[in-house]
Amino acid sequence: MSKLAEAVASNDADLVTQLLSGSGKADLNAAGANGETVLHTAIKAKNLAIAELLLKAGANVNQGSEERGTTRGYTACHFAARQGDVDALDLLHKFKADLNRGAADGWAPIHTACFAGKSAAMQRLLLLGADAEVKNEHGMTPIVFAANHGRASDVRFLVKHGANPNFVDSQGDTLLHHALHFRLQEMFEGEYDMPECQYDVVVALAIAGAPVDKPNHQGKVACTFTNENIPALQDVLRILAHNRERLIAAGGTDLNYISLLHAPVQAFIAMGVDAKHAKDLFESMQKCDQQRLADKKQREESRPAGGCPVMKSKKNKGGAAAAGASNSGTQGAPAHPPMDLTDVPPGTDPSNGQCPFFQKKAQQEAHSAATAPAPASAEAPQPQRSAAPVTEAINKAAAPLASVHEGVATPVKYHQSEHVVPSLTWAYVYENRTILLLMALSFFLGSWFEQRFGVRA
Repeated sequence: MSKLAEAVASNDADLVTQLLSGSGKADLNAAGANGETVLHTAIKAKNLAIAELLLKAGANVNQGSEERGTTRGYTACHFAARQGDVDALDLLHKFKADLNRGAADGWAPIHTACFAGKSAAMQRLLLLGADAEVKNEHGMTPIVFAANHGRASDVRFLVKHGANPNFVDSQGDTLLHHALHFRLQEMFEGEYDMPECQYDVVVALAIAGAPVDKPNHQGKVACTFTNENIPALQDVLRILAHNRERLIAAGGTDLNYISLLHAPVQAFIAMGVDAKHAKDLFESMQKCDQQRLADKKQREESRPAGGCPVMKSKKNKGGAAAAGASNSGTQGAPAHPPMDLTDVPPGTDPSNGQCPFFQKKAQQEAHSAATAPAPASAEAPQPQRSAAPVTEAINKAAAPLASVHEGVATPVKYHQSEHVVPSLTWAYVYENRTILLLMALSFFLGSWFEQRFGVRA
């Protein structure tokens, strides 16, 4: 590590200034052992005073990281956006940062902000001139991540600033497919428990103009899986889409699931919806919520301990669940049904934290539960949400439905507990191939020495 890098890492502004006036300036844009420059280090540590010193001395504001992993090609702007540092974004913009510059995987800073749920950073990037329609290497625009992660307010803001609600990906999936987690539903054969915050997102998308009945390349619409138990949801979305211009003109872009549920027929009529559609919307919303609650109750009653969205009652009837407890990591738990996980990215939990079999960390810690009780996890506070803009009475009525909340689980990185004997799976063999190869080599060399010289190596 250079002296300049050490000074930046230790947040020593005086030493940084001294080094920049001398030989240290040669290291200004050099990549360190981790592939990052001193500007990246300063931005990640939120040392904006030092970051400004570096920029004034000639640090390349658009230089990408040379790290060979997921952050390869990240600029300082990417790091600032990912951690939601609005002040850093302002500073970098002042020094002509390219807000739309793609990393090695094509992700622009706004992609990282949307994926990480950093709404303030996403909004600031758009206000500073970032492109709401910038695509990564897979053709995904930022609104895809906002919709998929249940952030209705972010979806509305992105649409307001140029995001296309008619987005279609390479598989033909629309934003509604992404919002209703179509691919996860498909993987779990409709048994996946969709987070309830997604209802707000589909309402926002239908009003914004996202196609409700457009099929993907498989010929399946976004509501394919919800239609089994909550068919009224598609009716609601169709009515909203048909009346979207009237709702928008009346200031209804902020409507969400709660405000629709508690609005009387007269409220819809006051917003310009004709009497028949207003009555249909009211009745469809009541049916939709009745179906949602009935479906939620059925899922909760049929779900075994651990909350796995796959192991429902209909899955267990076939007898697969009686196979044993060897796969679960807990005594007496049923075995997990076979699944094709070839399309699941490494390090990703496709159940969003609901399935114990995909929670590698939870499985490992379960082995030591008998000797050390697991720490109680505090329930995350539910954010306050508005049911505007229909009436004040609707806003008050929205409060009891606290189960509908913003935010979903993001992929978790797991570690191997030192107290656990790992399962010898292909994934484990691949991850530890170097160590296993050395062990095998040591074994064969030892055998050869013993046979050749009569001495064990």
